[in-house]
Amino acid sequence: MTQTEKIFNATVIVTALGYLVDVYDILIFNVTRVTSLTDLGLSGDAIATTGLFILNMQLLGLLLGGLFFGVIGDRMGRKQSLLGSILLYSTATLGCAFVQDANLYAALRFLAGFGLAGEVGVGVAVGRDDGASPDQQQHQREGRQQHHPQARDTVDGVVAQRMRPVDTI
Repeated sequence: MTQTEKIFNATVIVTALGYLVDVYDILIFNVTRVTSLTDLGLSGDAIATTGLFILNMQLLGLLLGGLFFGVIGDRMGRKQSLLGSILLYSTATLGCAFVQDANLYAALRFLAGFGLAGEVGVGVAVGRDDGASPDQQQHQREGRQQHHPQARDTVDGVVAQRMRPVDTI
């Protein structure tokens, strides 16, 4: 198998197509937000407030879904985790087409974000693992274990440096 065949295998192509759909999903909500919320009977400031709430729910789902599916992927297998996240994301997104209530809309966007984050994170790991030999996979695991604390400390330091008390903003 050539290097190009290793890089462009079926898993990588399917995951890349998943990323395309994921980005499209996040963008399409912002494009259709006003129209869809107007169809639910909202108007004026309620559209902006509810739209922001729904977007925040989706972002919260992205945050929690990445953590959840990362752990599930390590424990139960990455391909099963990837398929589960795609199923959740797809089902929740389909359900958004039939909502009649803003709260249900927010809950479904949360679930869509939750599944979407799993697809992104686990997809990277699956693509990396499919192109690596067993020895390379072991080396990657050892490298993550060795370098994780330094990466965490670096991120913590940057975040702490940027944080300011609320009254000085």
